[in-house]
Amino acid sequence: MPLPDFPAFEQFLSQTAVSQEELANGCCPLWSPERSTSAASSGLYLHYPTGELSLDSVLSIFGKELAANGCETSRAIALTVLALSAATRSSNDRAVNHAQACLAAVRTAKLRLAVVLPNDCSADYLVELGPVSLKRFDPKPFLYWAERGGSAFGIDLTKLSRNICLERRLLDVRILDYREIPGIDRAVEGLGLALINDVLLDNYYQEVARCHFESIPSQVREQLIVLEAGAFVSVDTDALTTSMFSTRVALFSWQSGGRVLTWALLGHQSVVHMNQVPPQFFEGASAWLDKCVGFRALDPNRPFDRGVRSYCRFLQKAQRQRMDWQFDESFLHFVVALDLVFGTQGRSSASLASRVATIVYRPINVPLPEAVKRLRSLYDKRSKYVHEGLSPTADDLDSVERVCLEVLWALLTVSASGHTDSIDDWLRELDLVHATIEAGRDPRDEDYELVGIRSPEAWEEPPNHVEPTPKLDWHELGA
Repeated sequence: MPLPDFPAFEQFLSQTAVSQEELANGCCPLWSPERSTSAASSGLYLHYPTGELSLDSVLSIFGKELAANGCETSRAIALTVLALSAATRSSNDRAVNHAQACLAAVRTAKLRLAVVLPNDCSADYLVELGPVSLKRFDPKPFLYWAERGGSAFGIDLTKLSRNICLERRLLDVRILDYREIPGIDRAVEGLGLALINDVLLDNYYQEVARCHFESIPSQVREQLIVLEAGAFVSVDTDALTTSMFSTRVALFSWQSGGRVLTWALLGHQSVVHMNQVPPQFFEGASAWLDKCVGFRALDPNRPFDRGVRSYCRFLQKAQRQRMDWQFDESFLHFVVALDLVFGTQGRSSASLASRVATIVYRPINVPLPEAVKRLRSLYDKRSKYVHEGLSPTADDLDSVERVCLEVLWALLTVSASGHTDSIDDWLRELDLVHATIEAGRDPRDEDYELVGIRSPEAWEEPPNHVEPTPKLDWHELGA
């Protein structure tokens, strides 16, 4: 996708420059504030005209072009690329043409990422979460490829080799190849190698790596969606990637001009301790789901499974809030999760309670009318919290979580059977079971099985249920 070529854009780019001089207007710093390198302390700034076009509109254009070339983009990335274009441009170059050539200097690179935490880790510890692994840090691949490409990390990575890390599976990414940016040697002559490397180029690769680091928590949450929804485990992924005293290690490597080029990156975060979930918790949970529910994985191509995933996402959030002592919010999200599955247009709370009660009355071993009564009470508690600010009790939270888990086991059972195409089809079958009971008849076992309603007999309890860590009583610390 070519850059727009109109006079105001050409004028903006042609009047943009990089300098160590800070101006009062039309000036933007070009280093990350958290860095304290000698290059940053000496200062490097982007000068730009303040006229018809704003800086943000130009950065938006650069960002769209980067995205069109398959590259990661953000405001910081676009700003650095604009600065690279300005620093490498000759006075004889048309600014738009030169910027287009800079943006076209794209290569596919391999990216290795690891967040190394300050906790020791046994050599056999391994938890695989899709594209991410929790394991003991192995510096050898990072050091091998960094040496081949002539880059270094600035510290001895082998000193981290006993620590636990969150490591991303090797990624293919699209990046700018600094050796192919036209005029890069001219920029080095004008500003010096240290400023080009330590500020402009390092800023660019740091910001690209940051985008991928910041995607790790959502990837882990997606892999854990069923296990966390079922309260088997709880992993604070955001804390893992931003943990105090952790070290972010990244390495880009790519082929350019017949040789391997690399760019090594190291970052330090300023949670002191990380709870290492034993691998057997993950293994035990998966084994229990397979044995007792018949479930292994959700199929993103099945409408029913997509509905189950949406339900799990709300349960996952409710469980995280429960673990973080946000009990009111947790209660509310549990009830909203039920609404998401059982609520259809025009359904009252009483009708929803009847549907949910049909799922849970056998597993909790109470008559259906009693189960309906309990569900209506929970919905009343939700209304009182929303409209009157009355918090639910701890027993209310335990009750609604139990209900939500029974619904989850039913949904996963139906998912594993593969017999139901959509949540709406499942609800129709569930309504038939409820109508049969209301008519004073006993549904057949196969009717229960069709909608995933389990019997309390021959049921093995889940192997684990995570509970919040007790909070410190700060009044007792000085006692």
